[in-house]
Amino acid sequence: MSDKIRAVEVRAELRQIKTMADGTVNIVMNLPEDCREQVKIMLDWLGMEVKAVIVDGETQI
Repeated sequence: MSDKIRAVEVRAELRQIKTMADGTVNIVMNLPEDCREQVKIMLDWLGMEVKAVIVDGETQI
């Protein structure tokens, strides 16, 4: 069994959503300082396709 981390969970402020000329959409999120460990993991994923589920901050999941 691999010890590779496959998922991270973060709280974030959604800062910007921008539609690009090629039709893609760029999303900018502001993560708090206590998410540093998750950010380190996500840095290894830069350029990879990832899956995302975004839930408003008032919803309990």
